Amino acid sequence: KPDATPTFFKPRPIPFAYVTGVKEEIERNVTADILERIDTSPWAAPIVPIKKPNGKIRICGDFKVTINPQILVDQYPIPSIDELLSRLNNGEKFTKLDLSDAYLQVELDEQSKNLVVIITPLGLFRYNRMPFGISNAPAIFQRIIDQVIAGIPNSIAYLDDILITGTNEEEHLQTLEMVLKRLSEFGFTCNPEKCLFFQDEVSYLGFIIDKN
Repeated sequence: KPDATPTFFKPRPIPFAYVTGVKEEIERNVTADILERIDTSPWAAPIVPIKKPNGKIRICGDFKVTINPQILVDQYPIPSIDELLSRLNNGEKFTKLDLSDAYLQVELDEQSKNLVVIITPLGLFRYNRMPFGISNAPAIFQRIIDQVIAGIPNSIAYLDDILITGTNEEEHLQTLEMVLKRLSEFGFTCNPEKCLFFQDEVSYLGFIIDKN
């Protein structure tokens, strides 16, 4: 917003059991160029450590107390499940693609980087890529992923969950190849551990999807 006022918070205490994991995750993100250490900033959001099912720690900036109230709302629509499934008529088998840390694959411009700053036990860091917790992140990502699959039949996307089908195996494979090529052109990578290929049924947005 034009009248946005920077907000700077002190770091919150980290539970002792999470301290090592938080430091390792920060270092991993710095190495991956997701985070960048900075010396000063008028903005600083405290972090919230979240323990993932695999035992590792994910760090999230609590941006609802800093930048989110200052952001102009992006009105790009998030599709409904009914709208999405209507595009999958006559599908026989289904492939589900999951993007690795999807939002973090979206690079920020220089001005935005200076707004998404976190304060941690290791100091101040700014995000070079779009972090979770930004209020406009879902709309921004949906716009991008819609551009990725634009014009490709038998494919739908709800944020980072992409579903592909076809009336037969050949058509399904052609669609899959087109989507993977387009993802590569946009610089996205998938998480192979969470991808499913040519399944009779898949779970998608809380629904079981099959040819019926």
